[in-house]
This record gives sequence, C-alpha cells and structure tokens, in this order.
Amino acid sequence: MSDVNPYRAQWDNYAIKWNRGIVPGRPLSELSWPGDEWGNEERWSNIFQTMFLDFGAKHWQNCVEIGPGSGKYTSLLLQNSDSYIVAFDISPGYMEVMKKRLSQDIEAHRVSPALIKAEKSAELLEYLEKNNLARKLDGFFSIDAMVHIDLQYLVVYFITAALTLKKNGLLIMTLANAVSQVGFKHLINGAKHFYSLQGKATAKFEYLSRDIVDLVLGQMGFQVNYMKPFGTGIDVDRDLYVVARLVDMERADTFRDSISN
Repeated sequence: MSDVNPYRAQWDNYAIKWNRGIVPGRPLSELSWPGDEWGNEERWSNIFQTMFLDFGAKHWQNCVEIGPGSGKYTSLLLQNSDSYIVAFDISPGYMEVMKKRLSQDIEAHRVSPALIKAEKSAELLEYLEKNNLARKLDGFFSIDAMVHIDLQYLVVYFITAALTLKKNGLLIMTLANAVSQVGFKHLINGAKHFYSLQGKATAKFEYLSRDIVDLVLGQMGFQVNYMKPFGTGIDVDRDLYVVARLVDMERADTFRDSISN
C-alpha cells in the first residue's frame, strides 16, 4: 500500500478546501460545516427521527459510526442519548473538523475519533475488541458515506457490525440505490463524467439494490426492519435507507475468518 491512500487524500482535500460559498444559491447561514451542502435541517432531522429515534436510539449506550464527516449525525445522537460513540473515519482532514465541532464531547470522553488505515480488514474489529466493546454495541451506523463504498469493501463493515453488535443491535446505513427512479437518473448523469476516471479515487456512487442488501445482510444474521427510499429535496427516492437488527449471533460468528488474518 502506498503511503497516501487515494481515497483519504480525496476527502482530506475536500474537507480542507471546503468553503461556505461552495453551493450557489444556498444562504451562508445554512452552511457551517463541510457536508452541510448535502441536504438541509429538515431532511437531517427526519432521517434521524425515522432511522434512529423511532428504533430506540435514545437508549443506546455504546455505538460505532463510520464516516462521520464533520459530525452531523454524531452530534444529533449525542444530543438525544447518553451514547458513547467510536467515530471511525478514513480522512484525518475531516477528523480534524469533527474534533473542532465536538471538542467538548471528546473531552468528556463521549466520542473517540479513530482513523481507518485501510490496511487490514480486521482493523475495526481488533480496535473494538481491544477496547472491550465487542458484543456491547447498540448501534453501528453510517449516513451519507457508504454510498461511495464498493460492496467488496462495504462487506467488511457489515461483517464487523455482525461480530460486534449485541443481540438485537442495529445496523443503520444509507446506501446507493441504482433501481429507484432518482437513483437511476443519478447513475446515468455520471456516465460521461466518471468514465474517463477509471481506476482513480472519485466521489462516484457504488450502486446496490434492495435485493442485494436484503440477501447479504440476511446471510450474516441480520433481519432488515426498514429499507426504503426516504427524504426530501434533491435526493427524494434516490438512496436506500436501511435499518437491520442482528438476530442470529451464531450465524454472524461464522464470518469471523472472512476478515480476520
């Protein structure tokens, strides 16, 4: 592996160069942190209510977030629960933004930022086991980040969740959906732009479908409780919004060798 992970460099560059004027037509008062250009307060609140609070996140004690970015949903969960959150991110640049935003929560030991090195598939599992969190997690979540992750890499996070969530713990993610009306349009709109960028790190989506997600998670011991297009604004009916409950821990445990060295 090279010294600089290209995906890390891409998101570092985005976070570092971000400015409030990045989205024409949006009032500057709505753009405080990198990522605020992707949606609005109403959308974020509706997603958090539907996918988190309606499924009992208010009572969470320990959880993992993948790709918190500037910490939008991290902050919402901190405000609405007593959770301790391990926040994994591949981008040190974005991590610095989150540390600034959530400095008081980090100081109070409610959030632990952790860098994803992307060098070995068991790195998150090993971190959680080392910190005595395996099988103690109420939630394992990622919003607006996994849409960019290829299924071959994404499955590592699925397996890690299956091996570290407690019984009936929740996996909550948004994933790219190629077969919804708006998702298909998004796929087609990227054809010209991304074709010449083959093999390079980009922000292109990695598309899935309801059937793929349901089958893969079901094989790992999850029961999908919620999966549908959701939202308002520019991404109506675009992504898959998934809430899956870990119901078969014995089945989940059979996947340990798939990521452990």
